[in-house]
Amino acid sequence: MNPRDFAALNKFLGSRTVYDRAVSIEDADIGFQSIVLMGDTGPVKCVSDINVPQSQIFALQLDTWDLFSLNAAPHILDYDRNQFLRVSDDDAYQIRIGSYANLRCKAPAFNGRGFNYLATSTF
Repeated sequence: MNPRDFAALNKFLGSRTVYDRAVSIEDADIGFQSIVLMGDTGPVKCVSDINVPQSQIFALQLDTWDLFSLNAAPHILDYDRNQFLRVSDDDAYQIRIGSYANLRCKAPAFNGRGFNYLATSTF
């Protein structure tokens, strides 16, 4: 959800807020703060994302998404067999990193987009 909607949810829950660390990969050292809500089938983690339009919520089942890439994603772009490029006017080197990847959803019906009714409410 949008950061403003996330703040509204946090304000709405007040002292009942439960924070959790939502990690994108099982062994990752980075993650995002999330608010955990109890849904019909178990806990649901709400995460703030600046790229989500305000008053919209994306409900994603992460195990239905895959990232396909030609090489490792990301990887050093060395198509001319030169991994390091010397900067002509500085004592520095340059590395180009990129990825040619596609995101695929195996089960689009398991994911959804909805309207956030908290965004229209006043507290």
